[in-house]
Amino acid sequence: MQITGTARDLNTGGGGGVTVSIRQGATILWQQPLANGNTTGVTFNLTTTLAAGGTLDFVINRGSDGNNAYDATAFDPSVTFSPTTTTTTTTGTAAVTLSWNPNTEPDLSYYRVYYGTSSRSYSNSTGVGVTTSTTISGLTSGTIYYFALKAVDTSGNESPYSVEVAISR
Repeated sequence: MQITGTARDLNTGGGGGVTVSIRQGATILWQQPLANGNTTGVTFNLTTTLAAGGTLDFVINRGSDGNNAYDATAFDPSVTFSPTTTTTTTTGTAAVTLSWNPNTEPDLSYYRVYYGTSSRSYSNSTGVGVTTSTTISGLTSGTIYYFALKAVDTSGNESPYSVEVAISR
């Protein structure tokens, strides 16, 4: 999965700043101090794996002065899950089964799988409902295909692309 976003100070009136971190259990994946007045903030972009049932924690700890009277911090992580894949092949054609973790937003309408033979340039897409796996068939054996997923809400808004997966069989 890929975790991206920004942490920034919202109240420049005082205080000792904060430390923001992303943790997986006891492991700190990313940590950064954020000084009072840093309204531009710090960005993060990290890739990690998460086992089924695993958790991530997004943590904000007040500065060393202990003064939280002015601490107002925006921390906006975005998590994109990478699909897991399996493939099957027959003479001349191939099929790929993709699976992913579910989107938990209440207005999820369906997922759309994008794929093609050029990275981040998808010539095909298909809506697959609210299932968390699908099989794409009719692919040419021996060709590298690139796959990405988007969640679509009930208003038709699409999420950013998931992390791309490249498969050749």
